[in-house]
Amino acid sequence: MAIALISALVWARSRSRRLVVWSLTLDSLQSWFNLRRAISTRRVEMKRQARSRPVSTTDVILAYLDIWNERDAAARRELMKSVFTEDSLYTDPHNAGLRGHAELSEVIDRARQSFGDLEFTLGTVIGAHHDRALFTWKLGTATTGYDVVEFTGGRIRSVVGFFT
Repeated sequence: MAIALISALVWARSRSRRLVVWSLTLDSLQSWFNLRRAISTRRVEMKRQARSRPVSTTDVILAYLDIWNERDAAARRELMKSVFTEDSLYTDPHNAGLRGHAELSEVIDRARQSFGDLEFTLGTVIGAHHDRALFTWKLGTATTGYDVVEFTGGRIRSVVGFFT
């Protein structure tokens, strides 16, 4: 494309009237490229800001429940990377001290098989302070529970679950 523009400019020099048209075209192209560069730079900046922006406790809790509701194991593991720390710890009445994404994902796989179409929903965030939160959840309409989560850098470091 650049060679075509240069040869067109050389041709236009021989025709003084067309030189103005071609130079306007080149200016327009330069403006277009500058605009594209500015848009691209802005997108990169917005992504960087989004990563550094504090995430609300409720958003992390909802993402945590989304992990439990995700039926596709590969998609679940991908979500876990953004919600849990690598060395996260999970404990509930049936599972003591599960460490890391793989162990928790295996437990969720087994649980999803027994839950069928039931899904987790957020009840109430009872309280959140000092990188910890206490909230209630429901599984379907009958089963409820409480989870205490501990955060590090906007991600879950540990979960202690209680069933009612």
